[in-house]
Amino acid sequence: QTTNAYNIDWSGECKDIIAVGDATAGNYNLLLKVRDPSRPGLQTLCIVNKGYEYDYHSPSIFGKKIHFKVDQKFIGVVTKGDAPPNIVKPGMAFSDTGIAYGDADSPIGWIRLNKNAWDDFDWIRYACQTAENEDDAISLLTEDVVKKMHAPRVAENLFIVGPKKAFLIEADAYHYRVKEIKDILVMSNYPKELWSNRPLRRVLISSSFDKNVEKQVHKGSIVRLGALLGIKILNVNKDSIVVKRFPLGKKVILNKGEEKTVDYFQVKLVDSNGKTARINVCYKYYAWEQKMMNYILSKYGSIDVRDMMNWSRLHSDDLNGLRGMCEGGYEASMVYRIPSENYDILSMGWFAPNQCSSIFVPVHICVNGIYEPYQSGEAARFSSELLKKYGHKTLTPVFENTENVFLNENNKIEKIVKNTITNKTELAEIFTISDTEMQKQAFITLSLWYDLAKNKNLYISSKIANIWEKNYYITLQNIKRVFNDLKNDLKEKILDLVLSIGKSREKLSFLIFGRNLSKYYKDAKTCFDNKNYEKGFENIETILNTWNQTTFNEIKAINAKNDKNIGYIIIFAFVSIGLLVLTLFTVIIKRKRVN
Repeated sequence: QTTNAYNIDWSGECKDIIAVGDATAGNYNLLLKVRDPSRPGLQTLCIVNKGYEYDYHSPSIFGKKIHFKVDQKFIGVVTKGDAPPNIVKPGMAFSDTGIAYGDADSPIGWIRLNKNAWDDFDWIRYACQTAENEDDAISLLTEDVVKKMHAPRVAENLFIVGPKKAFLIEADAYHYRVKEIKDILVMSNYPKELWSNRPLRRVLISSSFDKNVEKQVHKGSIVRLGALLGIKILNVNKDSIVVKRFPLGKKVILNKGEEKTVDYFQVKLVDSNGKTARINVCYKYYAWEQKMMNYILSKYGSIDVRDMMNWSRLHSDDLNGLRGMCEGGYEASMVYRIPSENYDILSMGWFAPNQCSSIFVPVHICVNGIYEPYQSGEAARFSSELLKKYGHKTLTPVFENTENVFLNENNKIEKIVKNTITNKTELAEIFTISDTEMQKQAFITLSLWYDLAKNKNLYISSKIANIWEKNYYITLQNIKRVFNDLKNDLKEKILDLVLSIGKSREKLSFLIFGRNLSKYYKDAKTCFDNKNYEKGFENIETILNTWNQTTFNEIKAINAKNDKNIGYIIIFAFVSIGLLVLTLFTVIIKRKRVN
């Protein structure tokens, strides 16, 4: 798949960001993978449960069948059709051992050439279905796949994020390098650790990945990065220059202070006086990393899921003409949040079938199901249609409001259940309800905007744009205010949205607190069926009020307990220090008496 940003072609490239340890806002590690799939098609979610069995060929020239049994449940992002009963081909995935996997192809590496060689999806699946911890994953991806089997038919950058550690693996069929990531990393489809093993890049583009040359030039000058190709200066004007890639390339005009991508290179005109000019030249991907790092470092120490979502939507014009994180096509994104504890339950991903025109939805690793449109590709199809109808950035503020509600409501549930419920079966049921209903609400919201594109009623669109706000209760109040202005087809979808919100809180109230609110939910459905909308809204509001009051009291009790525990810890620390000081003082007195 080829895209075009600022008249530069970028083909089939993925982008990954890791944030771990002190870089994040909490006791969790993060991985963002933006997938620009080499297997084009609608992007979907699939669950592969522990115990699932399948046969797949070995990477040898004869391709002997190997029988595999899945040891660790995992959830993958796959192109439609790449899910069971077919061979699972995950472009990114995470398992119930709390490990998330992403990748980015690294072309022009040493590869296995026979038809049975493994692709990157086979590589990820092989580790994800088996690895029990981060070190195990590293061993499977390197010692097994590379050193023993020489399996890959494509060189890869692999990103592994677990509850305790995170790693970058650069590998091909015969070489690999492993680097532990202690804080942050951003990377795409190119080698860094294995740059020395890519002779074509070293000979043609740059002697090293991060080589950066700034120098004074004149007409006819050629600036190289220690390699054959470079930038030729065609003309120098007072406030601009004309350059091209040497030896062959298109002319590019640069104004003073401006930087542009010129084939493999990023070129900036620092200054020009009409006779000479000062320019800066580096590899375009090195420049891309630096631009991305500016965004990431500005949030260092407080990076959270919201930040990762925001970065997945950066466009070329946010990055000085370099390739955007968000471009369209068959892109999909997943933000993985892996907690340091309870990762077999609370590890989760936030999935957008196309982050440019869709809503990130939650999926915890423990869930028993996923809302069907996110498995069938229907959500991805809607997202693709919305991108065609609205273009880039138009719907982003609207969808961010929806995501903020989901983030707030999810955080509330997680805080309560991890302090009150230990039964894994119950937790799986709770998160299945919460996640699938949010997925349904997101899908309804997508379909609303699809319908609005056909109606082209700006007044109604402006009303719908502001219904999602902060939490479910405020969202319901906003819906009530605009409901009577809507046409019947939109009203039906809005009512489906309201019922989904009510259903999730009615069911969770019973599962978590033992509160039976089913009467209010049933009455709301009956009222809506009979067009008694005001009474129906009242019933849903009763459910939300009860839920909010109960959760408020529960969270208050949890915070009080935590504050009490912190108080005990502080008292213990002061007592310990006091005893230590007293002991030292006693020892000193005794020594003085002896002397």
